[in-house]
Amino acid sequence: ARIPWANRTDIAFFSGGLDNGPMRHQLRKLSGTQAAAGVIQVRNVAPRFYTTTAAARAGKEKSQPMSAMCGYKYLISVAGYGYSNRLKSLLLCGSVVIHVRQPWNEFFMPLLVDGRHVAVASTVNHIPQVVSMLRANATLAERIARGGRHMASTQLAFDRTLDYMHALLRSYSSVQRERATDTTGYERVDSAA
Repeated sequence: ARIPWANRTDIAFFSGGLDNGPMRHQLRKLSGTQAAAGVIQVRNVAPRFYTTTAAARAGKEKSQPMSAMCGYKYLISVAGYGYSNRLKSLLLCGSVVIHVRQPWNEFFMPLLVDGRHVAVASTVNHIPQVVSMLRANATLAERIARGGRHMASTQLAFDRTLDYMHALLRSYSSVQRERATDTTGYERVDSAA
């Protein structure tokens, strides 16, 4: 929220591992094409959460805090191999999140409306066309960015997500032989330490 929309870099930005799933491999290829020039900026980042060899880290950039991405008007959400909670974090930036459609969804995806909270790209190669459309309609782009941020800060906030998981586990427990009798005791853990 500290960076006004007008001061954000007018590029679609991605920072993350590019060796981590077929869609990210496609993003790496796209980033080197003429279609991506001046439209997409990609940082290939070494993993932070598990140990890799020096050879695996070679040629990769150091990770940045998620907040570093908030200086861009458009952020790319593209699937990797695992769950990273990335989409909710990107939405909080107040940038337009260009989400590449995938065959699976996170539990909250039905809440996100294309053109209201996110801009959906049908494939990785469709990202430049989505950026062009957003650049041509800056009012729409800014409205989508605000809508995504509002959705993330209200409906997808930690407490709301915890409530959802609580209700899900309670409901799931009702069809099990052993019932969950005490559903209190959830506690937020801020760090591994």
